Amino acid sequence: MGDLGSSDTARTQGRKTGAGLSGLGINTDFAPVADVPASTSSFMYQQSRTWSFGSRETARLANAFAQGLGERGALATMKHFPGLGFAAKSTDDFVVHIDATKSELGPGLRPYRHAVANGVPLVMLSNAVYRAYDRSHAAGWSHAIGTKLLRGGLGFKGVTITDSLDGAAATRGIPTNPLALKAARAGTDMLLLTGSEASSRSVFRTLLEAAKTGQIPHDRLTASYGCIVALKAGL
Repeated sequence: MGDLGSSDTARTQGRKTGAGLSGLGINTDFAPVADVPASTSSFMYQQSRTWSFGSRETARLANAFAQGLGERGALATMKHFPGLGFAAKSTDDFVVHIDATKSELGPGLRPYRHAVANGVPLVMLSNAVYRAYDRSHAAGWSHAIGTKLLRGGLGFKGVTITDSLDGAAATRGIPTNPLALKAARAGTDMLLLTGSEASSRSVFRTLLEAAKTGQIPHDRLTASYGCIVALKAGL
């Protein structure tokens, strides 16, 4: 679709995908990718998961696909905010630190600005660390990125979700639970767990205890709850 450069084609494929998912009883797609590769060294480009080297073209095509999904009853998820275009290695396999400046990262935000203006319902946060925004925390558990930049800077009102926390934890050699707690405390609304049912249950117990003891502030929980309820109401 990127080679064709056609918004109509991207939208049509989004419709077909949305119809297929809806037919299976699935109401959400963790797509489209909105990453703008900085060069051919980008692992997303090498995996053939990008639309274009241009941010405007990426914004146009990714958002057309998202629109098509929505027209057939599937919620779109723009990812991986604030962009993996500078990442040469996969965040599923490595701890990735991106040293690009805010100016260099700026074009990668364009697809998200377009998506926010079009009412995209979900945004997935990257597992990479962006030193220009937050020197210590990956986007999925960074208040500076998920709340200040995405919500405050771009005006996003929908639901944020992490990338796979199990994958991020494995690359760091730590349990998933502390990353889940960090993400919840930072303001991320939903947590993506892809390891096992046992891992999911363990994370749930950790979060429940953290909520009971005030480690996750009540207003932080109710803010995410409100976003999720509003998302469900729109289905």
